Amino acid sequence: MSQSSLFSGPVKVLTSAAAAVGVIFGLFNSVLSSLVPPTDHANQTIGFSSILTIIPLLLITLIIKNKLNTTHRRTTLLIALLLFAGALAIYFPYRSFIMTHTYYYPPSAAANDTQTRHINGDLHKRGIQLKKGSTIAQAVFELGGPAVVDASELLWTADERDKAIMKMDAFYVSLTIILTTLIFLLCTALWRDQQAPPG
Repeated sequence: MSQSSLFSGPVKVLTSAAAAVGVIFGLFNSVLSSLVPPTDHANQTIGFSSILTIIPLLLITLIIKNKLNTTHRRTTLLIALLLFAGALAIYFPYRSFIMTHTYYYPPSAAANDTQTRHINGDLHKRGIQLKKGSTIAQAVFELGGPAVVDASELLWTADERDKAIMKMDAFYVSLTIILTTLIFLLCTALWRDQQAPPG
């Protein structure tokens, strides 16, 4: 067996896994961009998710080696449905959490390219009073901007904001892993199903 054929299998697997990861992160960079946590360590979170996602993809490749029989098809379909349900169970709470704990600054009646997203924690008692029924963005603007509000803990404590960041990271990593695994599982199953049975 030549060296090129020896490594051709693993290379194809890694290429397919990388493609599946690329599809999901491509979505998060486009139509799902609002779900990416706007943190200083966002690139680190994305990189960690990418590496961690490869693990279940490689496991799928090891398990699904040949053409699927009826039992395997049913099992794969059940796992796919569970992953899909898990993705939905994470997506809707995550979207709600993102909408509640992020704001665009500076405040504007319409979104524009000059605005940036920032993370807010749950308001403390003093913060509720300072907000005075206005939006988070407007309150932050009136108090001097995101840096001042975060450093002085005028609307929320640093601990509350850190909790929000940690929860966003957990939501994001979980959702990317589940979606990528779901896509790769279905693609691998379909690919193997098109192959001739071993003989």
